Amino acid sequence: MVSPVNDLSDVPVDLRVALDDNKKAHEAFEGFEPDHRDEIVRWVVGATEPDHRAQRVQLAVKLILEAPG
Repeated sequence: MVSPVNDLSDVPVDLRVALDDNKKAHEAFEGFEPDHRDEIVRWVVGATEPDHRAQRVQLAVKLILEAPG
């Protein structure tokens, strides 16, 4: 089993850059439980095509912003 995402150093570069570009998303992501962050990261890296992965990064940021909290 993969260990949970404990901080942004565990996040892939493309998602980290997207979060760094959006302060609210960055703060919301850091507020998530490690297992929730891990779920997002695994979903993003599960995309096999670069364009699909880029779409997932954009959607992840959008969903992070919309998450209750």
